[in-house]
Amino acid sequence: MSWGTSEDEVIPVSNAFPGIQTAESLEQGKGIGPAVRELAPPGARAGAADPAALAASARGNAALRASGEKLRADRLAALAVVGELDPLRPAVAKLASIMGNLKVVIIPRG
Repeated sequence: MSWGTSEDEVIPVSNAFPGIQTAESLEQGKGIGPAVRELAPPGARAGAADPAALAASARGNAALRASGEKLRADRLAALAVVGELDPLRPAVAKLASIMGNLKVVIIPRG
């Protein structure tokens, strides 16, 4: 998914999450290194996961798009759960500034 403040400004999530790099690394048998480097809090270790499933997820996330105009117009309740130490926390804050109906829950020390 991506978000922005207008139809002209769309910020792809792939800027925040290394989706394509992770997918290519997984397909080449090199593992989830790009995701681990970008998303893991300092000192965290990667767990075991299905590389093909992770690659498909990374590619799917990179393809999603939504304009800021559409996100602002959305009236459905939305929830974002993010860790206090999560490298995606700034991206969630950006999304919350656009979506008035988004509730953000921050997991302490997470």
